[in-house]
Amino acid sequence: MKIFASLMMTTLLAVSAWGASAVDGKWKVEPKAGAKAKEGKQAAVLTLDLKSEGDKLTGSLTRTAKRDRSTAIENGKLEGNKFSFTTSQQNRKKGTAVKTVWEGTVEDGQITGTMTPEGRKRGASFTAKKVN
Repeated sequence: MKIFASLMMTTLLAVSAWGASAVDGKWKVEPKAGAKAKEGKQAAVLTLDLKSEGDKLTGSLTRTAKRDRSTAIENGKLEGNKFSFTTSQQNRKKGTAVKTVWEGTVEDGQITGTMTPEGRKRGASFTAKKVN
């Protein structure tokens, strides 16, 4: 019985470590199909830099356009290949913070999910590919 319990624990740790290492790293976020920059304006590039520690997910989101802006992710959670976290960015025009909930999965070397601004029922889908 001890051998079985030991084998199960080793398997769980290995699966947990695999899931953790799969999400770690830098990811270039690509908006849903059809999203385009306004004519004459450069599209912003979003980059996620993620690091897992057990079931915790930490890191940052960087938005690169005319000016680079970076924000730490908050309330990051990781369960197997599923994740969730929140970002908060200042709306310069209104002077208020805009929170966005990110949820998705890591599979086959890419992230797919949704980013939903707080207070909205639906979010925008996205795909992210690992940056080498």
